[in-house]
Amino acid sequence: MSTIQDILAPRLDVSSDALLVVAIHQPGGAAVGAGTPLLDLETYKAQVVVESPGEGFVEYLCQVGDQVPTGAVLARLHPQAGFTVEAERRLSAEVSPTPGVVQERMPSPVADAASPPVPETTPALAPRFSKAARQALKRHHLDPALFQDQDLVTLRDVQSRLPPPAVQTVAPTAGQRRVALRFPPLPAELQRRIDWQPLTQAKQLEIQALDQVQRGGQVSLVTTWVRMGTLRAHIARQSEWLPESLLPLVVFETARLLRRHPCLNGFLEGERIGLYRDIHIGIAVDMGQGLKVLTLPHADTLGFRELEQLLFQRIEGYLDRTLTPGELLGSTFTVTDLSGFGVGHIQPLVNAHQSAILGIAGEDPDLHRFQLSLAFDHRVTEGREAALFLQALRERLEGHGAGPETPDAATRPVCGVCLKTLPEDRAMQGHGLLQLVDSAGRESLICQVCLMGY
Repeated sequence: MSTIQDILAPRLDVSSDALLVVAIHQPGGAAVGAGTPLLDLETYKAQVVVESPGEGFVEYLCQVGDQVPTGAVLARLHPQAGFTVEAERRLSAEVSPTPGVVQERMPSPVADAASPPVPETTPALAPRFSKAARQALKRHHLDPALFQDQDLVTLRDVQSRLPPPAVQTVAPTAGQRRVALRFPPLPAELQRRIDWQPLTQAKQLEIQALDQVQRGGQVSLVTTWVRMGTLRAHIARQSEWLPESLLPLVVFETARLLRRHPCLNGFLEGERIGLYRDIHIGIAVDMGQGLKVLTLPHADTLGFRELEQLLFQRIEGYLDRTLTPGELLGSTFTVTDLSGFGVGHIQPLVNAHQSAILGIAGEDPDLHRFQLSLAFDHRVTEGREAALFLQALRERLEGHGAGPETPDAATRPVCGVCLKTLPEDRAMQGHGLLQLVDSAGRESLICQVCLMGY
């Protein structure tokens, strides 16, 4: 490496433009190689280790506890040791000293370690601006005097002085109040997988009316109770990875139902509604290492055991701190499970670039039932649609627990996709199981619901 290389703050999720520096792994000036862990960054959803992209000597431009914007320079790789002097020479050619003030070099903590301290009577030096900082000053028309108390001003310093981003607004009609909406940008790859439809005038009027009632947003909540029956016995019999958890089965049925309720798998942006073509379920998890959203991509295409295994692997990655950004990004609908804490009711919050979130509460030990809560963006869909979704989900879950538990349960024929037995299928008003033979000659059974794809 013959040039200085900037290491930038990545985007960890679509709803956060700022990241927290939670750990620095190498001392400043240390020699590092490609893949060497440099620092840990975190948002409320995700955490990632930033690794060195190559060989060199690391210079940090942040410290633990700093909040840095996406795209900010976190550190630099220098081609050789003693880089501070070279860096200052390079920066000296890029800075614009304040007119009328003599520019002098400050002592370097590496090259000038033996130099005597600067006397307190030394006049204050003019700040030096990196090339990126100088360009940002010009672009945003900021006064350099704002940084008079700093020695070296970086792009991150300039960004910290910028006003909040502009607010996008929905143009009001006569007599209506203006609604302000703020959305961070979506990744380009995800944008290509969205079908857009115009926001109708009736929906815009509904937004205005709801905004007057709920100044903080237009999120509504519907709930239902699910009778346990033999549901836990069914899960324990069919599960390989999480035999005591309701979560895999709830996620499995939720993902397939979302195909029939696309507005719950979308979001509002300006005057249009985006409907995701793919169903990527996010699982909100907080097991002592901070809240993260684990993404299960294309969850509607997975069989029950495939989905359960993937969920188990994501949880293991969370506990081991080995999750990659790709395993935490891109969810289109979120499920949060607090059933293990014995809570009786949840009112979850809808994430950015989504229109709904499902909450799972704990089981009532006396009535043998648990509650599901669906919070949804009323600007995107209606209460009737949310209620129909929740009703269908309840019926599907109760169907799994409707059959009697007998000693021969493990040997019963079951649907190879959703694992429901014949008595459970009958309780859901099904028509039995069909036998399938694939191209490899493998035989399996499938219920009508799974055969029709929802």
